[in-house]
Amino acid sequence: MSLYATVELEASGHQSLPADMDPENRGLVYGQCLGQCGEMQVLDQYASDAGAKPLSSFLDESDILDEEEYEEMGIEPPDENWADIPDGIQTLEAVLRGLEQRSADNPIGRYPVDALQWDIKAMLHILRNAPDPDDCFRITVG
Repeated sequence: MSLYATVELEASGHQSLPADMDPENRGLVYGQCLGQCGEMQVLDQYASDAGAKPLSSFLDESDILDEEEYEEMGIEPPDENWADIPDGIQTLEAVLRGLEQRSADNPIGRYPVDALQWDIKAMLHILRNAPDPDDCFRITVG
């Protein structure tokens, strides 16, 4: 099963890849590498080193299971994890700077640096161009 980490804006929902990042309309997507990275602590460290919140603090896994599945398992669903867009931008910029300093032949987990940069750039583009900069966001994993 492929997991994707994608941006959801509270007012307008899940966000697709911005059209200008797929000018030939090839159906490109973002979030697969970040969603399956497995080495989030490396990315969190880039953010922390720059004085930003850890990237993992924006992840929201509350939608991985539906209400019935949580009930069947006898556990309470986690609370949704909404955050302020400026905080997300600061963190994503810090992570991107950290990735830019990393050697291309030094992957994070099984993903090459440029693939993770693609995901981060897409998320940054979405947050920087959010219709309402006072909106909240989360990075959903599912």
